[in-house]
Amino acid sequence: VEAFVELFCAPRTPSHSVRDALADHPEVVAACTITGDADALLHLRVADAAHLEDALERIRAEPIVTQTRSVVALSRLLDRT
Repeated sequence: VEAFVELFCAPRTPSHSVRDALADHPEVVAACTITGDADALLHLRVADAAHLEDALERIRAEPIVTQTRSVVALSRLLDRT
C-alpha cells in the first residue's frame, strides 16, 4: 500500500529537523519540502491499512508534528522511475 502524507510542523521548524524526525520511520521512502500549507510531503509504503495507521500514529507522535493529511494510492497511472 502506498500513501502520500502532507506533514504540518510547528512554526519555524527547519527542514533538517523534519528529516531527522523521519529518519527512524522505515515506511517513509521519500520526503520533500513543498509549497503550500503543508511543510513536507511524505511517500509511505506499508503492508496494509493497519500498518499505515501504526506508521501515521508514530509519525504524529514526533514532537515537531502538529498535523498530517493523507491519501492512499489506488493504482499507478504512470511511473517513470
